[in-house]
Amino acid sequence: MQNNNSIRDRVAEVIREKLELDKKPEINECPSDLGADELDQVEIVMALEDEFEIEILDDDPMLEMEKTNGEIEFAYKLKNVATIADRVNTLLQSKT
Repeated sequence: MQNNNSIRDRVAEVIREKLELDKKPEINECPSDLGADELDQVEIVMALEDEFEIEILDDDPMLEMEKTNGEIEFAYKLKNVATIADRVNTLLQSKT
């Protein structure tokens, strides 16, 4: 089993690669803070699924739901690196 630091490092590397950043994001940074639009974030989710061999559902806690006109609407807005890594760790543990 991987430790959480290793998972955070891999999550940060996936985000760095997808957004073509010069350095890995800090654990408190969100992809949207780094210039990721919704399509970029969809691609990050898909890359995380491939990297960790997990399935991330649309209502996963690592994604934020947005409220518009009083209705909750799904939007790909990833939370920060630490939150994503913690959730990936949980998904990995549920596989075993």
